[in-house]
Amino acid sequence: MTGGRDELDRARRQAEALAEQVKLLLKTEQRLSATQRALEEQVRRIEIVNELSLSTARSGDAAHVLDRALASLLTAFPHELAVAFVRGDAGLSPTAARDSAGPTSIVNAAPAVSPDLVPSAPLTADDSGAWLAAVDRSLGTATIDPRAPRRVLVLPIGDGAAVLVACTLGAPPSHARPLPGDEDRPFLELLARHMSVALEAVVLRRRTLESETLFQTGFAHASTGMCIVGFDGRLKRANAALCNMLGYGDEELIGLPVAAITHPVDRERSEEVMRRRDPEPAHLELEKRCLRKDGTSFWARVAASRVDPTPHREGYWFAQITDVTARRTLEETERMAIVGRLAAGVAHEINNPLTYVLFELESLERAGLRERAARSVENALAGSKRIARIVRDLKTFARHGDDDTVEAVDLSRVIEVVLAMCNAEIRHRAHVELELEPGTFVRATEARIAQVLLNLVINAAHAIGDGDVKRDTISVRTLVDDADAVVTVSDTGVGIPPEDQRRIFEPFFTTKAPGVGSGLGLSISASIVESYGGSLTVASEVGKGSTFTLRLPRWLAAERVQSPIGQPAFARPGIRLLLVDDEPMVLRALAMMLQPEFDVVTAGGAAAARAELSHDARFDAVVCDLMMPGESGMELFEWLRASRPEVAARTIFVTGGAFTKRAQELVARVENPVLEKPIDLAKLRDAVANVLQGKRRRSAS
Repeated sequence: MTGGRDELDRARRQAEALAEQVKLLLKTEQRLSATQRALEEQVRRIEIVNELSLSTARSGDAAHVLDRALASLLTAFPHELAVAFVRGDAGLSPTAARDSAGPTSIVNAAPAVSPDLVPSAPLTADDSGAWLAAVDRSLGTATIDPRAPRRVLVLPIGDGAAVLVACTLGAPPSHARPLPGDEDRPFLELLARHMSVALEAVVLRRRTLESETLFQTGFAHASTGMCIVGFDGRLKRANAALCNMLGYGDEELIGLPVAAITHPVDRERSEEVMRRRDPEPAHLELEKRCLRKDGTSFWARVAASRVDPTPHREGYWFAQITDVTARRTLEETERMAIVGRLAAGVAHEINNPLTYVLFELESLERAGLRERAARSVENALAGSKRIARIVRDLKTFARHGDDDTVEAVDLSRVIEVVLAMCNAEIRHRAHVELELEPGTFVRATEARIAQVLLNLVINAAHAIGDGDVKRDTISVRTLVDDADAVVTVSDTGVGIPPEDQRRIFEPFFTTKAPGVGSGLGLSISASIVESYGGSLTVASEVGKGSTFTLRLPRWLAAERVQSPIGQPAFARPGIRLLLVDDEPMVLRALAMMLQPEFDVVTAGGAAAARAELSHDARFDAVVCDLMMPGESGMELFEWLRASRPEVAARTIFVTGGAFTKRAQELVARVENPVLEKPIDLAKLRDAVANVLQGKRRRSAS
């Protein structure tokens, strides 16, 4: 009996243990099922977010994006109605709506909710009167029994720019998924972030499209020529204005290199500018000659901005081209008018020294080179040097109209030239006070700066009129002001009324009497100064006079270049020179001047020089006139470069100043020294020393 009872107890314990294991298995299965359901729900939500992202990725319509967001919200949670509200100036207005069947119509699109009611985080509540009323008003659902259980989900997007509102119309069925709770907040916030990004992308795409449309419209219909040029130097796009300007059809310009529409003289400069890849400047301006399809040319101002490449886009230049031929013609006309006004004074200045040069030379002839010879020669030389100085100064204003070479310009030196040329215009009106400070180098074209300063000085003289030389003053000063070189031109003339000062730089405005001024001088002067990054201003008081202030950026590099470098060594005797000139008198005089120091051989023209060099090329240097009839010095130089490059490297050019375009281009291209007639012996000596030492620095007189 005892044994049977033990067996029963053991069996009971085993059954109880088995029951516990079954309970444990059931609990484990329940946990696994709950975990599986949670994972399935997470996967489903990920799929909802993924579907939302894909469906809105390229959408440009905010209403479509909001509709897809409502669909995602209703898929995730069992609501029957959902409305999207967008914030505007008057409040939040309904923009899209859905029910369980799909998109539904908005009956009333008027603002329905105050922005103050937008929560900062997702909100789930059994009752939210303002939001439910807004849904009813928007969809016309006010007939629904207000006593029915209602729940609302409010999901703010971004900073409240939009709000999604979903609501039930009754208690959810027992088999439905539970409505959102605190555990759902991370998912709702993720959904809101995706929606915010999608809406921002819509706004960005719309603005980009508007900007592109605006650019395309402006580009196509602008009156200024516009084009896009790749970094390879070829045109990618061109507007109608540029096509008309150049005489090409709409598609003919595309693919053409910029060189094809640029005058040969300006191509190298234009291409050098386009090759720049420095961080600064990303914007540049230049004036150059453009070629039309028919081969004619015109002056154009090119303003270009560089657009650097990105991983998704090639870099390019965006350029605006303006025809400035008329403006340059006006400038040239004004410059010639100024030179014309100076003609009488220049003739006077030249005739005076010529008179006593001739007188002294005649005295030499009569005296038979006796007691007055030394003094007469001294006076004749002084007069000749004065003539040479006047002619040299005059050439500052007589540069070729197309020569816009930018170089180091010393404002103080140009002022001295201008005052010398204006002497006949000034000396009967006022005395001149001059204060010049060193270090006033600027980067510009000397002839243009001289034109500006000449205009200012002549205007000052005209403002004084028939003045009192002892009392009236024209003051010209240069000074250095940090990074700027400054010139002031002051007069004690009649002054300019305030109402005229506001218009003084306008084209064709003048305060002078009819026939005295064109009204273009100051306008053109201001334009020239501004083209070099400077400014021209005026301060004036009626009855006391005026002061014009010219301000230009200093060119510090030029000041370093202009620093004294010392006289080159010149001690080697027996230096052999070949002199080439077509004028026998000039050749003989030059040889007589040089023979005490050099072993001189002369050649009366390029052909004679070529024969001499073919027979014996052992010359230390060649001094050659650039402009000769028949075979010119340029052609002789090209022959030397091809056959005797070492002699070409030691060639010194001489010119009387009458440059052709070809001569200008040659001088700009090579580094050989250039001397101007009448030749200064010291400068020739320095030039010879430099070429013998291999210094190819240009040394203009």
